[in-house]
Amino acid sequence: MMLCSIRVCRASSNKWKEAEEAFALVQSDRLRREFTYLGWLARCYIMNRKPRLAWELYLKMETSSESFNLVTLIATDCY
Repeated sequence: MMLCSIRVCRASSNKWKEAEEAFALVQSDRLRREFTYLGWLARCYIMNRKPRLAWELYLKMETSSESFNLVTLIATDCY
């Protein structure tokens, strides 16, 4: 399922608070496990000055290339 929706559009438009709220409405567990979802949600958290929540997303992941990519995204956005 593509995540190209109003959520990503809001985030891409620097409407981080609205985007975070929209991502919170996602109910599909399968979608919530996808890297694309996690990456955009982490970015929303960081841009909304909630980096701890982004870090907690990372801590919940199994060690994999996706977890490495997420921690890299977090580090880059926080820097």
